[in-house]
Amino acid sequence: MRVRYNPAFAVLMLVAGAFIGGTGLLLGKLLLMGLGAMHVLVGLGYATQPWFVVHHGSIELKNLFGMTVKTHPIGLKDLTYRDGKLMPKDGGKPCLGGFLARKDDLEAIAARLG
Repeated sequence: MRVRYNPAFAVLMLVAGAFIGGTGLLLGKLLLMGLGAMHVLVGLGYATQPWFVVHHGSIELKNLFGMTVKTHPIGLKDLTYRDGKLMPKDGGKPCLGGFLARKDDLEAIAARLG
């Protein structure tokens, strides 16, 4: 089950990238155009890539390019949903969720947890 980033981050980065890149075009500054393009690429990553993927036996943390950065050996049966966050039943790490995660995806996992 995929948990995606909050779409507010994608919108914020895309708007910031368009503003910075547009300002760079108006002023003819190559540095601002490059920064704007980087913001747009990060915004597209937030819009299209998952933050983490929960499997039956593990949790995979992903980067904005879709590559697995870290794998935690915590299965779906070992998770609990509290205060808008997914966390292990024993209270250890990782604690995933909060404002960075899309609420619909977290609630779908919480419904599967029971």
